[in-house]
Amino acid sequence: MLGAVEVFRDLTEVKRLEEEIRRMHTLAALGQMAATVAHEVRNPLGGIAGFAALLKRDLKDNPQQRKLVEKIIEGVSSLNNIVTALLNYAKPVNRKSERINFLGLMDRIVGFFEGSLNIHSAKADKKIVLKKSYQSDCIWCRADPEQLTEVALNLLQNAVRANLFMPFFTTKQNGTGLGLATAKKIVDAYNGDISVQSTPGKGSTFSVKLPCE
Repeated sequence: MLGAVEVFRDLTEVKRLEEEIRRMHTLAALGQMAATVAHEVRNPLGGIAGFAALLKRDLKDNPQQRKLVEKIIEGVSSLNNIVTALLNYAKPVNRKSERINFLGLMDRIVGFFEGSLNIHSAKADKKIVLKKSYQSDCIWCRADPEQLTEVALNLLQNAVRANLFMPFFTTKQNGTGLGLATAKKIVDAYNGDISVQSTPGKGSTFSVKLPCE
């Protein structure tokens, strides 16, 4: 007796994982390339900044040309900030295991950020309100408070700007586009998860999940 058996498998999840792996390899390669370029760019930037500073000193009797040189110095400083951000992004996250009160840390971060809300509100031409809601009095976790502060501040700053985790995307004139990408990199290093849900015309909700004690 002859027969045939057909086996069907849903490869949707497999293909999604393969695509995610390819994307991660691409981003890793881009990060490495960006770091190499950043190293090569930093030395000439230092030379430009030095010569511009000397030129500014020699033009003390020519205010008009001195202002032009100041623009050069500002541009070099902006480029140097981008180079620094690229180098930092290309570095692996150095995980530190320090027992911290997560909610206490969030209170300090929110308190710090509240001081700049008026500036953000003026730029956005609308009132920005920051609200806190905790479901527990205390949550302990092991992490680097400085790294978690960077994650939280990047998310808060992004709340009045763009909503993408892809590196090098920015809507800010002087931004590097690495804020959310860096936040995701830090969260991933602690075996956490960060995601976003957006509703057109209403806003976005960011969720960060980290292992706690």
